[in-house]
Amino acid sequence: MRGRVLRELSQRLSGSQPPPRSGLEVGVLRLPSGFQVSYRWDRQRQQVEMLDLAGAPG
Repeated sequence: MRGRVLRELSQRLSGSQPPPRSGLEVGVLRLPSGFQVSYRWDRQRQQVEMLDLAGAPG
């Protein structure tokens, strides 16, 4: 389940507004699957780390 949520998060972030060239972003997103996830996104490396996961699929 964690892998699926991480894939969904990555797709959501990569489809968002064009990011600055580098930097870290920390935020919270509610995914279409019903989960709320807090994340840290390293834009330069295009790596997403999931910090916390809450909720359940609806």
